[in-house]
Amino acid sequence: MVWVTAAAGGTQLVGGGRGKVAVRVGGAVLFTAMTFSHKAGRRFAEQVGPVGAVALRVRASASSMAGGVSTTFALGDGTSLSVTTTGPVAAEDITGQLVAEQYEAVMDAAACLERATAPFVVSAGARKYLAAAFVESDWVYESKYVLSPALGGWPQLGRIRFDPAVYWPRAVAVACHLLVPNVGGILAGCPDAVLDVLLVATITAFCGNYPLRPESRDDRGVGALKLDLNRDCDDMAISAAAVFTFMRATPPAEYPGSPLAGAIHRHLHQFSHACTVVCLAVGAVAAPGSPPIPPCGHVFAMLCRAAGVVAGALVVEATRQSSPHPAPIEGMRTDDQAPAFDPKIGAVVPLDVHQYVECFAVYTLAETRLCLTGESVGASLAALLGGGATTHLVACGRGYSKLFLELSHKPDYGQVDDECVRMGWGPDRLGITVHSPAAYPSAHIPPDFKAMANPRGCAPGTPAFAVTQFVAYCFI
Repeated sequence: MVWVTAAAGGTQLVGGGRGKVAVRVGGAVLFTAMTFSHKAGRRFAEQVGPVGAVALRVRASASSMAGGVSTTFALGDGTSLSVTTTGPVAAEDITGQLVAEQYEAVMDAAACLERATAPFVVSAGARKYLAAAFVESDWVYESKYVLSPALGGWPQLGRIRFDPAVYWPRAVAVACHLLVPNVGGILAGCPDAVLDVLLVATITAFCGNYPLRPESRDDRGVGALKLDLNRDCDDMAISAAAVFTFMRATPPAEYPGSPLAGAIHRHLHQFSHACTVVCLAVGAVAAPGSPPIPPCGHVFAMLCRAAGVVAGALVVEATRQSSPHPAPIEGMRTDDQAPAFDPKIGAVVPLDVHQYVECFAVYTLAETRLCLTGESVGASLAALLGGGATTHLVACGRGYSKLFLELSHKPDYGQVDDECVRMGWGPDRLGITVHSPAAYPSAHIPPDFKAMANPRGCAPGTPAFAVTQFVAYCFI
């Protein structure tokens, strides 16, 4: 599969590696080749990732007046890209130039991070989780992932698009299956905490299931770039924040057939922005019931109420469905004192702030902040939410080059879904057979289910209910 993005244009996904893209003279385009990882004896591919990328600038060329000029670009791993131009133009490879600019920005970010942390006490453990750079999911050059500066926020938090009328109600339906809400009572009136739970469950529904196998590279990006295969907590948290960013930029609307979807969208606008948080956490968050393990690096998302403020934010644990509040959901009531949710369903767990042992850095779309307890880097989640810890803005230095930002892929869920169907990427590629888009209520989902399962790990024929063609759930 080939992702294609033209500067100042939309993402075009060319499945199967063949297609056409229109680029104006003087414009640029990024091609990223992705491959599925098939293993002998496996029923489906558990990983998909980039093998190479090439950025081209289109220039006028008198020598190509006849059109049909083809140029082949090596992508690495034995893969090549053949580009045929039409009209009096030629394609110039500018990948090396853009990558060099990014590396210069990374070196500048490293110096900025040193200056930012100099006034504070930084333990060896905290230092491990403060990164001036990361690698992205869609840029690979000469068989290596491209480093990008990480001090100007994480731009991936703004890199998805979808039709809210299609995908938002589907995610709300998943939240309803999890919580079995008293819809009439909630719409008549309820505390904000009830809508908080529904909002977080809806956003988490876009993030997919924690993968059956660890990702092959520690890269960061929205899950859709790799069809939600070969990603982990950071990609899932980025996806959650990106969904919020998109819906926050979308005016509240009514959704025919789903008035609850409209109420949750209106509630979303009480928050100003989303962020991701790098922390040390208890890993059992992603795998309930697993044996105790030492704390490890983790990324989660938060929905914040004001710029630069994390106190009072809602935690979005993208790797599994969780409430943003510590109180059990069965105790929540609507304004008429009726239960807000069905107490028999135990698929959503309350927030346990102790699972997030120490938070180190907060990343919004355009800012990076250090978490501080007094003059030391690192803060407990409880202190951050309660206002007992502070955050410190880090100067980002050069940051991304403008063209690198423009060319980075911004998946459109509808486009990716169409491509999944067109290419027949079902059980043989994605490992799922989607039963239907999620609708609530549904007789196909057992009313007494206790857990959500990854459909890629379930028995063949188990119904999977889709938010998208690549995000699906089984209810067992």
